[in-house]
Amino acid sequence: MGCADAAYSNSGERQATHQEAQDALQSSLDKRIQGPSNRPADALTPNEKEIHTDKASPIPKKDLVLALGGGACKGMAQIGVLKELERNGIKCDAIVGTSMGATIGALYSAGYSPDEIEKFFRDHEIQEGLQKGTVIRIFTWPFRVWAQIFKGKPYAGFNDGKAYHKFLQKTLPSDFSDCKIPFSVVATNLTTGKVELLNRGDLPTAVLASNAVPMFFKPVEIDGDLYVDGGLGANLPTKAAEALGAKKIIAVLVDGAIKPVSNERFKSNRSTIYRVVDILLANLDKDHLRDADILIYPNVDDIGAITVKDEDISKAIEAGRKAAIDAIPKLIMCKDIGKP
Repeated sequence: MGCADAAYSNSGERQATHQEAQDALQSSLDKRIQGPSNRPADALTPNEKEIHTDKASPIPKKDLVLALGGGACKGMAQIGVLKELERNGIKCDAIVGTSMGATIGALYSAGYSPDEIEKFFRDHEIQEGLQKGTVIRIFTWPFRVWAQIFKGKPYAGFNDGKAYHKFLQKTLPSDFSDCKIPFSVVATNLTTGKVELLNRGDLPTAVLASNAVPMFFKPVEIDGDLYVDGGLGANLPTKAAEALGAKKIIAVLVDGAIKPVSNERFKSNRSTIYRVVDILLANLDKDHLRDADILIYPNVDDIGAITVKDEDISKAIEAGRKAAIDAIPKLIMCKDIGKP
């Protein structure tokens, strides 16, 4: 063998060895990509499905289901949407709501007109129910620590929810079965970590649970488990509507749009918390809104989470009305779904 042949042979061997090393490295990477070696990725969450329906009953008719999302007082826009649905003769077979969408959906399902629901906001009954006693409890928190020595430590949260629960008990039927329109709420089971659909039993307590923002409200106990705001897993409850078997879903999203803002805003703890929540909800809801057949998205960017200003109430309701009007052609097509 000549020098040239030897050099060519050695070069070929080096290339083969190099290729074998690459193959071995790729094989090792492939094994890592397949999953962690210590436990499967499924261990991250107990939710083998996104919405659990163990505590929900089937609904009789589900051709057209209305899904009302959470968003605190931004949710007032849903009143405007309901007004336009009624004006155009569009009746939904069932309603499912999360957080403020659960409150408005429950009131409407119970038989209140959009104008009557609006009045609850105009009279500040909903806003005061949500906030009553919170400021006092925050300032008296250090003294309450001493009371815990005798009474025991309560569940975490500044607001015990009693004022809002009282409002819900005063205005709503005691049981889901008494609703004029089949109604369901989404709440997060803090005990099991599951997002659940609730539509039987105590209606006011279920609606309270769906509104129970963690740390602001104390968790709400239902059947031995603790529940908090449904917005943690399904702020826009389209997947809950799917779980009910909906053929068509009208979803009302009331998230604030994420836009660039001045850094000065983040010198306030409150503004920073609101911004974080807005970003989290926007990313969560982006996945859920794709399940809607018709998405109604009012512009409520300038409406605060909690507001009692008449101007804000009017602005939110008008935003909902305008967004619904834009969707009227599609809504009219849904009007006759399920009719022979």
